[in-house]
Amino acid sequence: MGEKERFEIILEDLNRKMDLLIEGHRTLDQKIDRIADGLRQEMHQMRGELQAEIIGVRDGLKEEVHKTREELTEEIKKREEGLKKEISKTRRELGEKIDKISEKLLDHERRIKALENTTP
Repeated sequence: MGEKERFEIILEDLNRKMDLLIEGHRTLDQKIDRIADGLRQEMHQMRGELQAEIIGVRDGLKEEVHKTREELTEEIKKREEGLKKEISKTRRELGEKIDKISEKLLDHERRIKALENTTP
């Protein structure tokens, strides 16, 4: 076998190996593309699930806040009514006490005038 034939055999062998390498690269490239597509789809699905869950939590919180607001509003109204009744009662009591003090003052003024009129 001559040197030219050996060189051609080596060159053919290198070409075959290069073809195998290129084919392997293509296969890996296709596999990476499939994996990337799968990951994209999975991420898209997860995003949708997460958005739905976030919306559910948000709606639940809104409902909870609304319910709490209604409960607090009702409690405030009850306490307000109680305070109004207490204020009204206190006003009545204070009015009665003021009336009694006014009567006593008038009575004292009458006595003082009576004493002033009886003294020479």
